[in-house]
Amino acid sequence: MKKKRYLPFGYRMEPGQVLPVPEESDLLRHLFSAYLEGASLRQTAELAMRSGIPYHENGNGWSKCTVSRILADERYWDCKQFPPVIGAEMGRAVLQRRKDQASAPCPLPFLRKKVLCGKCGSLLCRDSRSSPNIVWKCQSCGERFGPQTDQELLREIKKKLHELCRTPERSLSSEAHKEQISLYIVRLKNQIHHLLDSRDVDPDELLPLVFECAQEKYSRSRLASNPQEEKIRALLAQHVDNEELDPNFFNQAIKGVVLMERCTIRLRLWNGIEF
Repeated sequence: MKKKRYLPFGYRMEPGQVLPVPEESDLLRHLFSAYLEGASLRQTAELAMRSGIPYHENGNGWSKCTVSRILADERYWDCKQFPPVIGAEMGRAVLQRRKDQASAPCPLPFLRKKVLCGKCGSLLCRDSRSSPNIVWKCQSCGERFGPQTDQELLREIKKKLHELCRTPERSLSSEAHKEQISLYIVRLKNQIHHLLDSRDVDPDELLPLVFECAQEKYSRSRLASNPQEEKIRALLAQHVDNEELDPNFFNQAIKGVVLMERCTIRLRLWNGIEF
């Protein structure tokens, strides 16, 4: 008798009742078992296609979406209108695995648009299908980073931030460092060292040089800095190292988190410096 398409796969309609189709029921149990043993939806669909039993009467019709709908259909083990063809324990186990395999949300959503590929610099995609182990994939160059948990990544980010807050001068660009040193400062330092090396140090001669050198360094520092770098240094100076990662601080100071080999990272500041 011709199958009615409103019936789930594995059943046929007889006068006054719904009955299992033996060969289709066997295939269903095989598919559920394969999925529980670790097969992906694609692999399970390929298994169904190789069986030679079509999903549609006018064609094969097997796909990942088809298999996904079947695995989520509780009528196969928990519905009075349909005789069970799957054990309730197996059915619940499949539902639990599907729940576990669902995309796990990123604990810190603002990170998703900042994680960059260490090879080409492109934005990475977060793959959580093996949650809690996360793999970051680059759609541009195909590079993969991980697996590592979100907590491990956050721990590395906080460690880098703590190091940067302790040494805020590392947030300066190389151009700023170069501009901070002038020939005049070098000459003042040489004069100071010459006086200190002499047997009789004249404070009246030494102190003005020390003050002048300090003032020149301060002036050069002000000239060399730019508003963006001053903002970053101010943020680093105000940052309080604690268990939480402040989204506002992170977004204002950090442009990107660059993933490298062996799950190491570098922080890219808004002035282009990587730490």
